[in-house]
Amino acid sequence: MVAELYKVKKVSSDLYVLIETESVNCYLILGEYRAVLFDLGYGYTDIMPVVREITDLPVMPVLSHGDPDHGLGASYFEEIWMHELDYGKLLYNDTRKMRKTAMDYRLRKCPRYKEMIDTGKYLGQHISIRVKAHFLRDGDQIDIGGRKLEVLHTPGHSYGHIMLLDRKKKRLFSGDQVAAHNIWYFGTQDEQAPFEMARSSLRRIAKEREWVESIY
Repeated sequence: MVAELYKVKKVSSDLYVLIETESVNCYLILGEYRAVLFDLGYGYTDIMPVVREITDLPVMPVLSHGDPDHGLGASYFEEIWMHELDYGKLLYNDTRKMRKTAMDYRLRKCPRYKEMIDTGKYLGQHISIRVKAHFLRDGDQIDIGGRKLEVLHTPGHSYGHIMLLDRKKKRLFSGDQVAAHNIWYFGTQDEQAPFEMARSSLRRIAKEREWVESIY
């Protein structure tokens, strides 16, 4: 049942995308001795059984930012990594009301998932009670063995939004700052950075284009 909530696509031998309920992309990046799971979805169920079908490497969960569709899945982990400026946003969204809204929204679009989600368990989850947060800063290097993922602080969609740049593989994991779909920029400035900061982040990414062949 849990596996049915996720569609797994193998991009290459060291990269998989786990698509939660036809909606959110969570990227599993494999190194020689560690894997990074970039974004955790709404967390309607525990994503780790699906991850364990792919790899037995230790997994480091990293959030691009604190929005519900990227961060609420953190409740299944003991530790997470993210930028400190979005930690408050993550906890702000860590409520029964937000989880109910998120679940109802998805079930209206995909009612077939209703029997696969333990509603009581999902609504009762709380990140702040059991999850330890570690903070990443711009320029930090995440060593996964064989190569490193560079943290880029790219405020705009949120104040603490980050991307991961794999210079060796020339891959950019962009979260919600660069996407094929419309990006939400209509929140108040207590939850989203001014749009000029988003423009500055995009200009910065443009300067890294020689290191980017693929954007995820």
